[in-house]
Amino acid sequence: MGLPKDFTITPSNELNNHFQGVDKQFEVLRQSFLGNKRARLTDERRANLAKEHEQLRSEYQAAKDYYDQTQKAFYAGRRNRTIDEWKQEWETLSLRTYPSLDYRCLNEINDYQPFELAHRHLGDFYGYSPQYMVKLVTQASVLKPKKSQ
Repeated sequence: MGLPKDFTITPSNELNNHFQGVDKQFEVLRQSFLGNKRARLTDERRANLAKEHEQLRSEYQAAKDYYDQTQKAFYAGRRNRTIDEWKQEWETLSLRTYPSLDYRCLNEINDYQPFELAHRHLGDFYGYSPQYMVKLVTQASVLKPKKSQ
């Protein structure tokens, strides 16, 4: 190729920065797998927890409304359908319709209110109990950075 023997190719700064970002993500995953709950719930995420909770609450409200509508249609479609048949139908339907929502919460959608489902979802994601997530969500507005004027 006509290149000198001491020729080397070094990655660009952009590629190095990308690798460092990916390494930080893997470090967070490593820490969370080792049981460090704080690794996943950073200060920035904790400050935005109220917003994340509100978004999840609205998604669970939409899922609950859809649950009620499809359940009525399911039972109206054919006589003698059982609750077990409905649960199996909802399990497959909910996973396709709401892939971003927690599987366990979707299966318990009839047992809890949307705001409770959002707390349970956040608790499962961050590794805390739903009761502790209520406390963290309440505190999140205090942690939110103030807008400078």
